[in-house]
Amino acid sequence: MNIMNILFGIITLTVIIGLSYIISEDKKAIKWRTVIAGLLGQFVLIFFVIKVPIGQKILEALAIGVNNIIQMGMEGVTFVFGELTSGPMIFAISVLSLIVFTSALISVLYFLKVIPFFVKIIGTAVAKYMGTGKVETFSTVGNAFLSGTEAPLLIKPYISKLTKSELFAVMCGGFKTNGALIKDSKFETHISGAILAGYSMMGVDMKYLLIAVFTVPFSCLMISKLFIPETEESQVADGEIVESEHDNIFSAIGEGATVGKDLAISVGAMLIAFVGLVAVINGILSMFGTNLNELLGLILSPIGYLLHIPNHEIQAFSSLIGIKTAVNEFSAYSSMMEIANTLSPRTVVILSVILCNFANFSVIGIQIGGFSIIAPERKDEVAKMGLKALLVGLFATLTTGAIVGMFF
Repeated sequence: MNIMNILFGIITLTVIIGLSYIISEDKKAIKWRTVIAGLLGQFVLIFFVIKVPIGQKILEALAIGVNNIIQMGMEGVTFVFGELTSGPMIFAISVLSLIVFTSALISVLYFLKVIPFFVKIIGTAVAKYMGTGKVETFSTVGNAFLSGTEAPLLIKPYISKLTKSELFAVMCGGFKTNGALIKDSKFETHISGAILAGYSMMGVDMKYLLIAVFTVPFSCLMISKLFIPETEESQVADGEIVESEHDNIFSAIGEGATVGKDLAISVGAMLIAFVGLVAVINGILSMFGTNLNELLGLILSPIGYLLHIPNHEIQAFSSLIGIKTAVNEFSAYSSMMEIANTLSPRTVVILSVILCNFANFSVIGIQIGGFSIIAPERKDEVAKMGLKALLVGLFATLTTGAIVGMFF
């Protein structure tokens, strides 16, 4: 470990916690136990999987296992598209098509009570450790598997009774993890695992994607409770997880595949629109001798300095964070992989972790739309807290990136 990386990591964490304290709605109500527990939880988990041999083996085994499942899913893609999957990577085929399989798999795991089981076990333990409410923690842990508006379905009967702080924590989980909104006449949902598979197919190292996912409960709850501390008595202390409503496994597979299909189309459509619009913006900015990447890199360059990124890489590093925040993480990862061989390994690792979240401006609208269906009576509250929740997602992922950077 480099002593300067450790020092800059500590400075970054101090700055993030300090800014969160300044923004806090009630500084006196902050439970510092939750903040310290969140930091320690991330630190111990990341140290274990990066520096401890047995932890490295566990993380490697998990990454290999997930990648093997992804390759199994590619069997279906290859069956449908044939030789198109064996040539140069075609994003629509190699990445988007796989989302259909992953979505169906997650739906089956939910129906078989595998996901609810792990969410309940992990959520209960994390709630006791962090000193947070069980229901809000269930949803936050669920975001590691399900994402923004699907994870709250685990606690749907209790959302109307959540305190403001609990509701905010539930919202923030959707910004710290990954997903993409799907709408039709029957459902509105996110699929986190399916998106993760997409990132992996783009060439992002699964080990660091898993680190970003596993730290969600610690980082998200820590920062959200700084922004809006608990000041009310919880009305849902004994809440339990809601299980799948499907009648049988075939129904779960069918809906999962349908959601995945719509999700793949949605992701592809958003990329076509956003990448094209960015090109238009760059065309306009070129008349002034600059482009969007340069502007975003300049505005967000302090983040690069705080994380001790090499000076010659700060422009690219900061612009990728800007693209992720202004556009989406798929665009950011795509741009990252194009220049990955020009960046240091440490910078690529930190970016792999930091970009693995859904903290971008479009998600504010997604959250409002999702909660207007799940709990319409809380829609106005969600709208008011949307920008803060986005900021929590960004701060939370930066804390994880800072800690990861300390070990390289």
